[in-house]
Amino acid sequence: MKVLVYDNELGYYQMLKDNIVTGFDFVLYRNGQTSKGFDVVVFFLNNQIEAIDMLKLYNEDIPFVLGIINGHNNIQHRDNAYIINIAQTYDEIEASMRNLFNELELIYENEKALN
Repeated sequence: MKVLVYDNELGYYQMLKDNIVTGFDFVLYRNGQTSKGFDVVVFFLNNQIEAIDMLKLYNEDIPFVLGIINGHNNIQHRDNAYIINIAQTYDEIEASMRNLFNELELIYENEKALN
């Protein structure tokens, strides 16, 4: 699965790239890039200005994972969008991301088998 990662601080991108490697090709967002050609978009929102880029990358047809500081400790899910609380510890974030990517990989493989 090809995953576009928006992370201006690079720490979360590096975590994904170093720790969740099997079956995933993590690509760091470059200015002006779109979600076209990607299977998943992961967006770590660090400040309000980045929200403009978030709107440009969101595509309801592909899974969109938003890492944001919120009051919940686990993954929230609605339709094709997922919210991960980045106020958790690094280990908790990594475990949440690993579980989510395992789930997304199963969905991707099932859809691929149906086509």
